[in-house]
Amino acid sequence: MNCIKTEEKIIDYLEGGLPDAEKLAIAAHLRQCPACRTVLGQTRGFLERTDNLHWESPSPALRESFERMLADEKQQQLAKEPVRIGFSWKTVLRVAAVLLLIAGSYWVGTYRSGKFSDTRISQMENQLQELKAEMTLALLNNPSASKRIQAVNYSEELQTPDKKILQAIITRLHSDENVNVRMAAAEALWKFKQEELVKQALIRSLEIEKNPDVQILVIQFLTEAQEKRAVQPMKKLLVQPDLEPYVKDQLSNGLKRII
Repeated sequence: MNCIKTEEKIIDYLEGGLPDAEKLAIAAHLRQCPACRTVLGQTRGFLERTDNLHWESPSPALRESFERMLADEKQQQLAKEPVRIGFSWKTVLRVAAVLLLIAGSYWVGTYRSGKFSDTRISQMENQLQELKAEMTLALLNNPSASKRIQAVNYSEELQTPDKKILQAIITRLHSDENVNVRMAAAEALWKFKQEELVKQALIRSLEIEKNPDVQILVIQFLTEAQEKRAVQPMKKLLVQPDLEPYVKDQLSNGLKRII
């Protein structure tokens, strides 16, 4: 159980609505994660304060004000990102999630009363997914290689990344100057290997990638996928005179499995 999954299930954990296995997994994670214990305490306090409140839908003016404030905060954070020391994009997402929860606190009331819960929770989840996607896209273009790697890795947590995110990760795979970013991009794309866009991107990477470590990773993925369109690019790569011997071995084994 990681931090993201734990935080997603905090309310159900506090309400006692999780299967025993999940409760034990979350409890184990909380014992060794101070950050999630802090979130647990904050969420518990928030829910306790909401128990006896009467929930009303916020006015359009309040919602407009909140969305304007959130947009301003996001712009300020992104503007500061290249020079700010100690910036944590995960923290930004966590704060934004809390802001959404507070602004939509009447949703929590309907959730706890069992009224229209599916619709309200779905709306909140969609908003958070959109926010995560926007932050991921921004960080994929960050000057810091470590931030780009974080963004690529975080994209795997998105349930259904849209074409913009997939294309941004593909751009990292094909043209990022940092080898570790390219490897992280290949691993992230593999989660969405059923997408035609991803299959084509991995085949293209096989044709243009020069780093042996990335080559090995892409070959392994295409072999596991039994992607027959990769056979010709793999054969072409196999005869290159400057190819590392262990890459040739991987190619030969891969071709035997695909053909």
